[in-house]
Amino acid sequence: MNNNKILTVYLAGAIESISKDEATDWRNLAIKRLALMRLIGVCPIIHGIEFNNEKPFTRTIEQARDIFETDLDLIMRCDAILVNFEHHSVGTSQELFFATQVLGIPSFVYGDDKILSSSFTQSTTTFRCDDMVDAILHIKDYNAPNISRPKQYSYISNRNVLERINSRWS
Repeated sequence: MNNNKILTVYLAGAIESISKDEATDWRNLAIKRLALMRLIGVCPIIHGIEFNNEKPFTRTIEQARDIFETDLDLIMRCDAILVNFEHHSVGTSQELFFATQVLGIPSFVYGDDKILSSSFTQSTTTFRCDDMVDAILHIKDYNAPNISRPKQYSYISNRNVLERINSRWS
């Protein structure tokens, strides 16, 4: 993170289990709202996700791995993660874990109460928010001078692991 200021925000949320419109509409709105605060919303859909409208998606393991590695690379380039848990998503949970527990960047999470109340989500969330607007306001407040920020904890403290992760995508 650049001087504890958030400049770029990764937009995590379901993609495969919902329609293209559901996956893209909230991200497009978040990008516009973040831009009003001179922040950049980073959307994984723009970076190579293709919709095939099949339920469930049919991807090879290699295609899934390529998408996952691209998403992790994008997260590593961001200062925060905005998580939309209105729909359950294993991939979103993995992104949240990676961002908060491996990289130690703040997360701003909103969505379905059942998902938000899970012990996993609670243990990996920096800020639990009411909705997207509330989450973006928390991001704005996080950037305010002299704000008390929660300490970021990482379950993965082995520096060698982080160096291997960083070298893989550099």
